[in-house]
Order: sequence, then structure tokens, then C-alpha cells
Amino acid sequence: MENVKASGVQLGEDVMTAIDQALGDVVERDPALTVSPEQRPA
Repeated sequence: MENVKASGVQLGEDVMTAIDQALGDVVERDPALTVSPEQRPA
């Protein structure tokens, strides 16, 4: 239930910058380049 406590928490700009730096180019930000599977695994 710890994840429920994080709901609505705003991360600071410094934290978001650190996350972006850590993930680098791995994150795809263009929604046109993302694809969902036709059927999700059960």
C-alpha cells in the first residue's frame, strides 16, 4: 500500500532533472512512436 501514499505527490524540478539525466535517451517522449500490443497478457 506504499504506492497509494505516493499518489498525487509532486516531484521537484531538481528531482525530475536528475531522473531525466539518469534515464538519458531511453525514454521515448513522442506518443506517435509508442505502440500498445493488440492484446495485453493476462
